[in-house]
Amino acid sequence: MDVTAEEATSGTAKKGRGSPEVSDEFDFDWSPKKDHTTSRQEDTSPLPQSNGDSSAADVNSDAKSKSDVTNNIARSSTPLQTLLSSQTNCITLVVCGPLETLTTVKKLVSEFPASFVRVVSHTTRKKREFEVHGRDYHFVSRNEMVQLIDSGEMIEHCELIPALKQSIFSSLQSSSPVEAKLEGSTVKSDLYGTGASCIHFARQRSCPCIIISVTLAGAVMLRQKEIGGHFVLMHPDVFNEENDGVMKFAITLESPDADMAQQLQPDVVLPMEAYLALKSYALGILPTTKPPPNQEYLEAVSEWEQIASVHPAQTSTTTFQFVSYAELLQHFQTANLEQQRVNIRPTLHRAGVKAVTYKIFGTKLRKSLRCERDLFFTVAKCHYDDSNPLHFRVLQTIYRRLTGANIDCPRYGKHWEDIGFQQRDPATDLRGTGFLSLFHILYTLSSSDTINMMINIYKLSQDASQHFPLCALCINITQQTMVAMRDETLAKLCNHRQEVLNATNEYFAASLHQFYCLWRRHKRTVVQCSDVLKQVEQMARSDPHKLITQYKRTLLQHYQARTVTTTTEQPSFTDISKLPEPLIPDNEHFT
Repeated sequence: MDVTAEEATSGTAKKGRGSPEVSDEFDFDWSPKKDHTTSRQEDTSPLPQSNGDSSAADVNSDAKSKSDVTNNIARSSTPLQTLLSSQTNCITLVVCGPLETLTTVKKLVSEFPASFVRVVSHTTRKKREFEVHGRDYHFVSRNEMVQLIDSGEMIEHCELIPALKQSIFSSLQSSSPVEAKLEGSTVKSDLYGTGASCIHFARQRSCPCIIISVTLAGAVMLRQKEIGGHFVLMHPDVFNEENDGVMKFAITLESPDADMAQQLQPDVVLPMEAYLALKSYALGILPTTKPPPNQEYLEAVSEWEQIASVHPAQTSTTTFQFVSYAELLQHFQTANLEQQRVNIRPTLHRAGVKAVTYKIFGTKLRKSLRCERDLFFTVAKCHYDDSNPLHFRVLQTIYRRLTGANIDCPRYGKHWEDIGFQQRDPATDLRGTGFLSLFHILYTLSSSDTINMMINIYKLSQDASQHFPLCALCINITQQTMVAMRDETLAKLCNHRQEVLNATNEYFAASLHQFYCLWRRHKRTVVQCSDVLKQVEQMARSDPHKLITQYKRTLLQHYQARTVTTTTEQPSFTDISKLPEPLIPDNEHFT
């Protein structure tokens, strides 16, 4: 049983939903990496059709197989017994908590469609315009839902009033909706439930793990019926407690859900919106077996493993040609990028009142700078190309600058995860921002003052307690920069500077440094990662000029005096370790 976040705040349906090309919220993976494909999988399990809510467009091509699953369960004595007796290698993950947890579950399934499939619940509420029958919910009438509950098909169910978060009942109260007064108006309750046939059908999909999103009361019912699996409780009333020397989250005793949480005995307790922690736990319970890698990958790994050790102080027999920022910029300025240019979306589309307000009060980018702006978004559309030697040289330059290694590393391998990519192939992380992320990283590694800053950030990313994937972080900040450029938050800054690329480069570097300051000063860990990224974005967007001004002042005071060689000779680890830690400005907050 899952409920959308809109129901937590309003009893009325929204009339539409927009989806920007680049999301305003960015997260990255902190868990041990696994190979995943990108084929989307959704559980559209069989169910009684609602009266007038479904259409011919909602009929799935797997209708015959779904009907077979329903008939098999219908012939058993009870659906629950059939579900418990069925043999399956599929892992069950139950995520329970307030209504907003469904958003987190959907995000996890969309990011790893080959590993997770969500069990779609039944509901008696009306279908909204943007929803699809069988994908978002199985929409049924109240009489049909009552019949499913009476027949034992619903292995968990509850009745709730969407506008009242606390009005949750773990059992069916009556055949008629419950009514309540809310701000002078009468609101009615809706039924939600998870069907045994839906779970059974989800297990037949080629995914190693199914996810059931339920309320806390629904999770208790699943636990009592011995469904099995892993239970994760996400709740706002949690705190850190030490258990056998290990810090873990636990629900506070003052919480109204404390007794029910004690009855559930969840495997893990997490704060609300702790998406990264949930993702890390979910990926950790997956089977460790992986599909056989291709021959090119095996040859690259074998070549890398033949090297006994990599000593940073050693020099290679051939001189490696580092790629400078100017060389990369010239490459994109002279290359034929017309195919990528036609697909860019440089500005945010506004309509209605927003368009009028922006026309009157907004700041638009000067026409003379629009060509440079288009190049910015065109680079983001350029994908990594193995046939272009310059692309691999850029990756090699980034790896050598950060680690101090003086030996070439292969195209594929675990060494890319050491500098913060999520996969053994860094190109898989660049799908959202294209080459623009590497463009920004190379910018920070092309001058003596910024390379000192990046080395300190890299050292912090390797810390035992405060570690984070550096390159994945840079990709997220590049996405934030693209959003700020697209909605013309940076238009005033670019107009003042009379340039786009250098302004956006400094905006990226200043945001990255601000993340480093907050992360280091406040001893942040993976649980606060999403919050820190949002805080940095809010600071940067509120006053980009102030952010960059303070960033330059910090470079001048704490980094510029400690010159590190940035020619073909990279400093060794010994040289880097002697660099004093930078001072973090006291006025690091901009709100």
